[in-house]
Amino acid sequence: MYNIIMMSTLKARGDRRQALHDHKRQVILGAARAVFLRQGLAGTTMRAIADAAGYVAGAVYAYFPTKEAIIGELLVQSLGSLGRAIKTAAGEAGGGRTRLHAAATALWDYYRANARELPLALALLQDGGTALPPETERQVNGRLIALLQALAGSLRQAADLPPPEAEAEAVLLFAAIAGLLLLQASGRLAMLGQDGDALLARTVERLPR
Repeated sequence: MYNIIMMSTLKARGDRRQALHDHKRQVILGAARAVFLRQGLAGTTMRAIADAAGYVAGAVYAYFPTKEAIIGELLVQSLGSLGRAIKTAAGEAGGGRTRLHAAATALWDYYRANARELPLALALLQDGGTALPPETERQVNGRLIALLQALAGSLRQAADLPPPEAEAEAVLLFAAIAGLLLLQASGRLAMLGQDGDALLARTVERLPR
């Protein structure tokens, strides 16, 4: 009986420690997101993140070894949410071109609703991943591949494309939408007298049938 009680007590303590650890990680990630959006990647330092989180700098290093590890984790979360949004939209849309349009629109709508996550993705996807830790790099690549596979799956259904061709078209579609999002975010689409939704529809319409 004593051993059972001790094991239960130790488990409860371990659960509390894990919950506290997870909470502090989320506080640090939230602070990092705020600092990044305010000051950009160059201005996001471990000290700035610690100050925003209300911790000393040493406490942040206990959870993340570098600022790239922190920002990389934010990107992993963002790409994961985006991939789920694409899969959900495609799954609810049925088949054919409707599914393809729903998948593309989910990508477009996600960054319109979460506009501040777009510069985060661009900052870390450019320049070779900005020296992400190897494990974070693998996670980022995995999330990116997963969302591209979701787009490719919709393309295969809509146009009966072989996998290699569908995957190539998915990359082109992703790049095209990213470009439109950049133009939209900078106000250039409006300056050019263009509508983002209409251009998205034309982009999807031009995909293979």
